[in-house]
Amino acid sequence: PDMGPNTDDLEEQSGQGIYFQDQVNLSDNWKAMFGLRYDQFEQNITTSDTTSTSKSYINPRLGLVYTLSDEARIYTSYSEGARPNSGTNSYEMGVKWDFSEHGFSGTAAVFTTEKSNILASSPNGDGTTEALGEATSEGFEFDMSYRPTSDTLISMSYAYVDAKNAKEITLWDWYVIDDGARLGNVPEHSGSIMVRQFSEFAGHEGSAGFVVQYIGEQLGDFLEQDFDLPSYTLVNLFANVALSDKLDLNVNIDNLLDEEYYANSYFEAWTMPGAPRSIKASVKYSF
Repeated sequence: PDMGPNTDDLEEQSGQGIYFQDQVNLSDNWKAMFGLRYDQFEQNITTSDTTSTSKSYINPRLGLVYTLSDEARIYTSYSEGARPNSGTNSYEMGVKWDFSEHGFSGTAAVFTTEKSNILASSPNGDGTTEALGEATSEGFEFDMSYRPTSDTLISMSYAYVDAKNAKEITLWDWYVIDDGARLGNVPEHSGSIMVRQFSEFAGHEGSAGFVVQYIGEQLGDFLEQDFDLPSYTLVNLFANVALSDKLDLNVNIDNLLDEEYYANSYFEAWTMPGAPRSIKASVKYSF
């Protein structure tokens, strides 16, 4: 017999937003920043009839900066974000420095992010999802740039992320994911280093260099918590040339060493391999 459609749904989403932000000098050393963002979201789902929903959110952002010197400052910030059925609270504290005379700048920060109403499998086990998950992530980020010469730029970054489930979830009335369980596909350690050399190619200004990217071990099975994806390191090359004021040529070689790796996973039998070596050339024309 001819097969008929199992479901026939049409979902349409739209959103608009507006924000306001201002910075105030409290003293010679202290500065405060505050802002508000308003978002409006609409959703229409059409099956045999149409169901419409509309939600709006107002989210604040606050920040404080203390200037240590002309080259360094300490900052802290708090922000909230929201989308339909999800919300985020973020806290960050760090230090920024810029020793331009020595070609040295960077940022170091600690952070905490809390996310609520994450879509998760419905406890009734019917294959649907519900906004019942919660997660937290805490960590440290470090970024640094150094110019040993006016034509050479070295950039380095490192991140440590401790991402965990923040609410016990029971599936199918018997399968329990504990509060504090690790989140899947989030590497605890990651980092990169980029070296870019600016030069002229056949009389045209351009640059070329390489990027070494490291991704540490990450959980590959959120349910069982017993399967990790191995760490991997990728080497990428890039070059770009300004052929004219409006025309640029770019060449990228990703995964130069053709490293075999696994990018992400749902569980051990459902693992996504990473992309093999690829070469891409593109031309950009600016009007």
